[in-house]
Amino acid sequence: MIRQGIQMLSFFVMTPSFILGLNINTSQIYMKFTLEKVILGSLTILLGVYALTEFAESPEVILYRLSELVVFLSFFFFMALRWIGDPDHIWSKKKRWSALLFLGTFSWFLICLTKIVMDLAPDNNPILMKYFFLPHLADNVLGPVLLGLIVGVVYGIVRRAIITKNYRNIKILGAISVSGVIIYGSIVVWNLSYSGTEKVRFLDRDQELISFEEVLSQPELEGKKIYVDFWYSSCGPCIGAFKNMDSGKKLLKEEGYITLYMGRETSHPDSKARWLNVIRDFDLEGYHVYMSKQLEDEMTERVMQNSDDWFSYPHYLLINENGEVINWDAPGIVDIELLSGSISELSTNNLTN
Repeated sequence: MIRQGIQMLSFFVMTPSFILGLNINTSQIYMKFTLEKVILGSLTILLGVYALTEFAESPEVILYRLSELVVFLSFFFFMALRWIGDPDHIWSKKKRWSALLFLGTFSWFLICLTKIVMDLAPDNNPILMKYFFLPHLADNVLGPVLLGLIVGVVYGIVRRAIITKNYRNIKILGAISVSGVIIYGSIVVWNLSYSGTEKVRFLDRDQELISFEEVLSQPELEGKKIYVDFWYSSCGPCIGAFKNMDSGKKLLKEEGYITLYMGRETSHPDSKARWLNVIRDFDLEGYHVYMSKQLEDEMTERVMQNSDDWFSYPHYLLINENGEVINWDAPGIVDIELLSGSISELSTNNLTN
């Protein structure tokens, strides 16, 4: 959604700026807002097509991404056309706050219902209402909501300036935008400069690893028992596991396992910086690989061939000292009892063989 927001932001800033450059009169203002409807309608359609094509390779997230898109567009249009971009105050203050409350409630329930359809319906789980109160849903809802508000405010300010012919706020907006870009760029550069520590090591700093065999052939991993963690920076359950993994890390260390974290690229324009930032924030001790598209596709195919479930994140593997995957669907690092039982069972089988 961030990439989409940036694309929209640049488009919305460029288009009104071009119009402002024209010496438009009253009759042209009507034509401009006719053009505005065409622009906004076309953009909505393009974003829908983009969401479908971008996530077509991962069917399990299409519904979820589309629900995020609906939430984003709802808040964007509200802020752009009814709150900031409505200089004549056609909507009363009471009406605006009521609409904002409705949109917030609608967004929460839409995301929750999407999660229910994706995760609970196939299992016929009767306790559906529990999904409406999961804490991590707040992060899922707030992302598209905040993005919709921010981009909507930007468009609304430009729209109001064109209608009232008072361009002072656009200058202020421009100064804030430039400052924001500088600060954001500095943060990204700082995140990308992270090179790990003695206990946090990157296997692909000097070269891109394009196959799982190439990953496992790295000298640091040879002859070691490995617990593989597939994750990505905006994955709620992945981050939730990182927050509660102390007991799991202790168990793996006692059993002689090292951890290999394999992160996937996301649709965010600062995907790699986000990946590094999470690693630094949670001090993820072990080895790290930022998966290329080729490597991710290979792992998706191999996991689905050797597991009964669809490959989704987070996902875990157990690998023995010989570099052989001995469990393609290992328990998560927070499922201590299951993970301990799985490791013990594999150790017993190895001794028997």
